[in-house]
Amino acid sequence: MDPGDYSPIADGSLIEPCPVCGGRVVHYVERFQARQARGKQEKSRHICRGCFNRARDREQAAVQVLPGAIPLDEVRPITAGLVGRCSVCGLQAATYDHAGSGTAICSRCYEKLVREQVDLR
Repeated sequence: MDPGDYSPIADGSLIEPCPVCGGRVVHYVERFQARQARGKQEKSRHICRGCFNRARDREQAAVQVLPGAIPLDEVRPITAGLVGRCSVCGLQAATYDHAGSGTAICSRCYEKLVREQVDLR
């Protein structure tokens, strides 16, 4: 399941079972393009917040950034949502910006970069 194929339900949530875990309330709906890719007669899938968060965490953990590609001493915090989505994972709102390259990263990717940089030293 790709978390990029889902967006929040406009009205907040629906009371129906999650097809992944069986939870009782769903918060995310499948985007039109993803539904169309499965077939024209398919209905949009709905998933709960927990399943969405687990899928997002898996995707973010799988992203690899080359060491030194984004120098952390030149990264500065910004207001969330000001720049858009993270340039690294593309899943969350960017909260840090590298002005020299125009790269914006989310807090999760920033923390991962910091951990990797500490491990290299």
